[in-house]
Amino acid sequence: MKKIKLSILFTFISALCSAQFYTFDHYTEKYTEFDDGEELYDIFIDNNALVSLNMEIRLYDHLLNSSTLVVGKNGFLVNTSDSFSFALDPFVAKLEQRETGSSVSIKIDSVSKSEPILQVQWKNMGLIDHDSSDFANFQLWVYLETQQIEFRYGPSKVTGTQAFGNYNGPQILLALLTPDFLNSHEDIVIIEKDGNPAILPVGLDGYTGAPPDGMVMRFSNKLLTTESLSADVYLIYPNPIDTYLVIDKVPGPGKSSACIFDNSGKLLMEISDIEAGKKIDVSSLQQGTYGVRIISDSGSIYRVLVKRVQD
Repeated sequence: MKKIKLSILFTFISALCSAQFYTFDHYTEKYTEFDDGEELYDIFIDNNALVSLNMEIRLYDHLLNSSTLVVGKNGFLVNTSDSFSFALDPFVAKLEQRETGSSVSIKIDSVSKSEPILQVQWKNMGLIDHDSSDFANFQLWVYLETQQIEFRYGPSKVTGTQAFGNYNGPQILLALLTPDFLNSHEDIVIIEKDGNPAILPVGLDGYTGAPPDGMVMRFSNKLLTTESLSADVYLIYPNPIDTYLVIDKVPGPGKSSACIFDNSGKLLMEISDIEAGKKIDVSSLQQGTYGVRIISDSGSIYRVLVKRVQD
């Protein structure tokens, strides 16, 4: 499998259209390994493993392509579709298989919590060019109903920085990207500040060393709710579009606004105070694929639109 390289360029758009999907907090909970997952044996040969799941998974109110989930040996999970890409990176570093006990596994846990959870575990991973006694344990959890994401950390020993490139520790981040991974719609980069994890306001950096045993970094869905994902909350038509786009909103409290982006993530249009049946002139848009983000007091959703050539 071709090795995936993530290069993130930060796209700055208006405050309205960059309203954050996920909030961040952290807490401590005993780290628990699992031994009943599907072990990805070839990941130490190919660096990445392509995983196909026969189920629906959503993040950022977007349906993932569950047949193209890529788990990276180097501490990440990515997914790409025609509209967006995702990067869930609990511990990005140059990792390797130790002499014994190293594994990367995946499973769906339908028992431990009140909803099913996609879990990926990196167990007893070595760090390239480090002392042979250095190791890392961590997990990625994706809650399949609430879309909550957790990075969980177990016992680790890190005595150097060679495996982290130009940083003092692993890159830890969550990002919604364009399909080519070159631009970011939203990114949350986590660093260590005063002994605790914190969001880096601008740019890209690494954590300082390994997060402590028992640390759980939680990304909670701020704007999305089950109701906001319902098909009858917003009706956007036609699709494909020609000259006008119509957004219907079910009557309710609060105001809604919309933003339209091109496929590189560039903000093209911003429409405030959407009313039911509001017609938006999109005649200036060229043929192609666009993303529309609708933001209200109770939620936010993405939809993908296709602009066709007018007859």
